Amino acid sequence: MRSLLTRRAAGIALPLLLAALPFLFFWRLFAPNPLDRMWLPDGDLTQQYYPLRIFAARELAAGRLPLWNPHLFAGQPGLADSQVAALYPINLLTALLLGWLHRPFTFAIFQLQIVAHYSLAALFTYGFARRITGKRFAAGVAALVFTFGGYLTAYPAEQQTILASAVWLPLVLWLLDWDAAQSRPRLLATGTAAAGAAMAVSILAGHPQTAIYVFYMAIAYWIYRTRGLSLSKGRGAVCPLSSILRHPLLYLIVFVFFALGLSAIQWLPTLEFTRFSTRAQVNYAFTSHGFAPYEIVTLLIPGYLGGSPLYIGIIPMLLAVAAFDDRAGAKPHAGGLLVDAVMRARGFAPTAAFFWLLTAFVALLLSFGDALFAYPLA
Repeated sequence: MRSLLTRRAAGIALPLLLAALPFLFFWRLFAPNPLDRMWLPDGDLTQQYYPLRIFAARELAAGRLPLWNPHLFAGQPGLADSQVAALYPINLLTALLLGWLHRPFTFAIFQLQIVAHYSLAALFTYGFARRITGKRFAAGVAALVFTFGGYLTAYPAEQQTILASAVWLPLVLWLLDWDAAQSRPRLLATGTAAAGAAMAVSILAGHPQTAIYVFYMAIAYWIYRTRGLSLSKGRGAVCPLSSILRHPLLYLIVFVFFALGLSAIQWLPTLEFTRFSTRAQVNYAFTSHGFAPYEIVTLLIPGYLGGSPLYIGIIPMLLAVAAFDDRAGAKPHAGGLLVDAVMRARGFAPTAAFFWLLTAFVALLLSFGDALFAYPLA
């Protein structure tokens, strides 16, 4: 009985610790002594995102949708600008709560929202990794790497919509993974709808490019998780309707329907607004910039070339290789990783380790833009 309580306490304490770590990481933002307090740096965060958030918060607190923003140029659409993110649930609830309390939306509250997103990233990643690995240590490492790695702590800390859109990825994958393990059509539909709702939140967060990446990853993961399950679940089915109700494609359609349907109030006006923006004129040359090939060294050396968006740390990379060999049952050797990956791929039944290795490899290639062959092909 005592050991059971100990395990349950550990199961609760670790996620709570992971959720609290971002506030320790950014403790200078909340230092009680004003002399010790720091603020996030001046830039797009203070000159673009914060003014947009103030505008939306004031309009919502007054009981109005922020349809028109008179404070930019001679005025421009408010709600249609995805970066306003007025209907993103966290922004919406914050604005309504502050309006009810008759409090202004201050920069300190804005910083609190940003740090809270890192807590969400840690919790969602822990939950997803705990589900697919069954191990607290592995889940804790995954949560730390995603939350405090170079990707989220570099550029997205200042470009808040990137951060807000990206943190929902592990929750979407968590729900899709749970969904793929279900056998009843009702549970399948419920899980897919919930994953679609989480995808909609990522879209509402205000950064379409990042939301598209989340969407691509969700589709790839669903295909990976259901290609084997669909055969086993459909085997022996007599009723054609039963086969249809168990087909992964049906639930992929449900996922897309809920994702786009629940976020249509944002992306439909944004689509029209974008046609009249300066970004409507951009071409392939503008959008194909990526990392220079030599910047791959920042995978291991943070800040060597200024930024560290690729940095994940040496220890996590070593643990990833060890986990791959352990899961495949291979003996550690120089070519073990590559040989095992090829063998799994030839059998058309990729392990989880191979799926994530392939995902990381493709993402890394694409991140170099037109400096390498992958991006032009894509």
